[in-house]
Amino acid sequence: MPVDIYKNPRTNFNGTNINVAFQLDGDIKQHPYNVWLDEVTLKAW
Repeated sequence: MPVDIYKNPRTNFNGTNINVAFQLDGDIKQHPYNVWLDEVTLKAW
């Protein structure tokens, strides 16, 4: 499922402590599943 999120820039942001987080949660019975994460880009300027 494609997700595009755009936020307005923060004032006085120096670019430290920035990352991309990807979290997988299981269902109530913890059934196994596969997920592919492709073409992730994070840009800070």
